[in-house]
Amino acid sequence: MQKLFRVIFIFMVFHCGFAFSDVYAGKYDHNDFSIDVPGDWVNMGNVHIEGVKAAFTKEVDAEITPIILIAIDGSVGGSTIENIVEKAVKIVTSTIPDAKFLFERDVYTGSIKWREIIYQYSDAGYSFQVVQYHTVNNKKHYAFTGQSLQTDFRGYLSDFRKTFNTWKFKAD
Repeated sequence: MQKLFRVIFIFMVFHCGFAFSDVYAGKYDHNDFSIDVPGDWVNMGNVHIEGVKAAFTKEVDAEITPIILIAIDGSVGGSTIENIVEKAVKIVTSTIPDAKFLFERDVYTGSIKWREIIYQYSDAGYSFQVVQYHTVNNKKHYAFTGQSLQTDFRGYLSDFRKTFNTWKFKAD
């Protein structure tokens, strides 16, 4: 009987180790870049949204969860960061009529210039707040988005910014 429990325990440890080994975030590596995601954020895997390469959340069981999304668009050609941000803002305002832009500034990861924008909007009876970072590098548009309920945004903004600030493009 004791041997059976030990076998079940070993199986569960072995099985769970494989089942969850890639669930918890940490370093996220992509062909072009890497970021460090706080250990208490969970990698959501493939979310099947066009262009989204990675998605992370902190609260798996909550009805409305904070989320980090990383998207890449490889069809920007000669567009500048200003063109990209203008297009992103137009998409937001055309699809979310009550979107209100609150803040905009330039930030850097290493020598790469990004544009940070913060806005809020409502959907399905909930109020959300979003921070987005946009840049163009090697003719690709990179977007980093952190979103949460508006009431929780100040608490999550430090996680969003800390994660974003670890962004490193890989050498060509």
